Amino acid sequence: DSRIFWLYWMKEREIQMRRCLGCMAELEDSMEVCPACGYEQGAGAQEPYYLQPGSMLMGKYVVGKALGHGGFGITYIGYDTLLNRKVAIKEYYPGNFVTRVPGQTGLTVYSGNAGKEFEAGLKSFISEARKLAQLTDTPEIVRIYDCFTENNTGYIIMELIQGSTVKEILSSQGKLSFSDAKYILLQVMRGLSAAHRLGIIHRDISPDNIMIGVEGKVKLLDFGAAKHTVSAHSMSLSMVLKPGYAPEEQYRTNGRQGAWTDVYGAGATLYKMVTGITPEEAIERMVDDRLVWPSQMGIELPEYAERALRKSLSVRMEDRFQNMEEFRDALEGNYVRRPGNFVPQEDGPTVGLDAPGESPVKQDIFREPSEDGGFVKKIRRFLEVLLGLAAFSVVCYGGWIFYDTTVRENSEGAPSESSVQNDREEGMDSERITEKTSPLRTSSETEGGNNIVIFDHAQTENRFSPSLENENSSIYVIGEDTGESIESPQTDSETEIHRYELIRKDCSWTQAFVECQSKGGYLARIDTDEEYAYILGEIERQNMEDCKFFLGGRRDASDRKYYWVDEKNHLIGECLNNPSSWCIGEWMENEPSFSDGEIQEAYINMFYYSEENRWVWNDIPDNILDVMPTYAGTVGFICEYEE
Repeated sequence: DSRIFWLYWMKEREIQMRRCLGCMAELEDSMEVCPACGYEQGAGAQEPYYLQPGSMLMGKYVVGKALGHGGFGITYIGYDTLLNRKVAIKEYYPGNFVTRVPGQTGLTVYSGNAGKEFEAGLKSFISEARKLAQLTDTPEIVRIYDCFTENNTGYIIMELIQGSTVKEILSSQGKLSFSDAKYILLQVMRGLSAAHRLGIIHRDISPDNIMIGVEGKVKLLDFGAAKHTVSAHSMSLSMVLKPGYAPEEQYRTNGRQGAWTDVYGAGATLYKMVTGITPEEAIERMVDDRLVWPSQMGIELPEYAERALRKSLSVRMEDRFQNMEEFRDALEGNYVRRPGNFVPQEDGPTVGLDAPGESPVKQDIFREPSEDGGFVKKIRRFLEVLLGLAAFSVVCYGGWIFYDTTVRENSEGAPSESSVQNDREEGMDSERITEKTSPLRTSSETEGGNNIVIFDHAQTENRFSPSLENENSSIYVIGEDTGESIESPQTDSETEIHRYELIRKDCSWTQAFVECQSKGGYLARIDTDEEYAYILGEIERQNMEDCKFFLGGRRDASDRKYYWVDEKNHLIGECLNNPSSWCIGEWMENEPSFSDGEIQEAYINMFYYSEENRWVWNDIPDNILDVMPTYAGTVGFICEYEE
């Protein structure tokens, strides 16, 4: 054993003396600084958790300096001493689950669920490498030479590509011509088609994962099965997804992924190349799609190409091309609908594959396939709309009869609170004068470090007080002032105490908004002191005082007024930061501030502010973790259910 160790040590020393560990170029023994790359021999690892330059793997691969790292792995330059060639070495290193003690090569895996997540990701990491190694005849995908486990983790030995990523090219040039962008993307598509036939989805198509070699060859990097295996509950979505390039199904734990997932990423990459602009996040486009197309920017590209781009970037996966071949044909002006079956992967998601032996069928680019034909489908939709309008008319008529009867009964007896309100604000629409009354918070005391809220249930206050005669405190604002229509205030049923679910999850406000909808609820809208006190009690009971919760409110796009939003993200109710608002005292001092330097703050959250010993409201950017990554693990939201 000692002899073997000595031989390995001598071999390692010889290699270090002959090869630069920064670029693996040959060096003379006396050189301490590489004349080719300037790397100083003997320099340590750039980060304490990196492998030390000069480390050996499997007794034949020399590890050089790190070329880069992400949330799931570290890539090093390397050298294969048996075949005498430069290689790239990718190490599986999901930072949330493992650590490495400086000076050691092995990883330490955290206990508990972290260990299970790590093992599942490692299995996918090695499994995918073995599949990709079969693509020896696919020059568009980086070749895999070897894969193995060592140091309590996994490694992939692959082709070292020297060149520039599309991201680096765009950083220097701004954007590309359509012909150049098409040339790059068609090669990427060929590589993806080959991977899809093996049941592999990339899941991370973006400019920084496309490399242009020195000879002009295009290579696709960094497939992401290990990323997908790690659950969304274990790692922040910002570590798994690239905003703007990930379709909506990647934001959902159970979202069905397939070839159409990569179609979206490829379309987003094409959009970035020809416009120089990153597309809006798919999750935001679900709420309000404001994506501006190249032709609207004055960018010239063939009409058929923009139609293909639009279809590839459809938010709903059913509306996209279902495989890469369809997208490629459309981009070349010859769209073909290819019948296909869906072959399930071993680990859950499905990949759309062409059915063997079936001939392509010509089809219009915007028309969805249907079994019963387009005309029948249109008739069916027309009848559905007609029936819906009829049902709506019946409901409205019944509601009017009920309202008219109620008003007559009130007018015959003692004047009710609502009739007094009608007298006070003549001419207002009946929906606008819906009353909101609640017990008032009369004092706040501190006892033993806990904030105690005291209510006087004998007192009530009309929230639509005479102060609303002031123009600036109007609760029903039309877009002339704000740029957005503010819907009528909520009805009495919406001001009751409902069921609330407190959710701790690292996400953006938009992601929280969409997830609440998928759960059958909505981001919490707090309308009374009593409701607010109930929610604070729930937070304390569930020991979630450290959490910073998103609320269902945002700023008017062209103004400085905050409102609650409905399920369509339309502004509703009264202005929340108006001096006469019931909740004006809940805002943090000097908030809302509307911006923090160059960062725009347009959404509402609440958190416990220890300096004031109370919960406060604050305006924040959509993704608070981009600004404050240290908040990871303490971000959450409140989902409200009307039951």
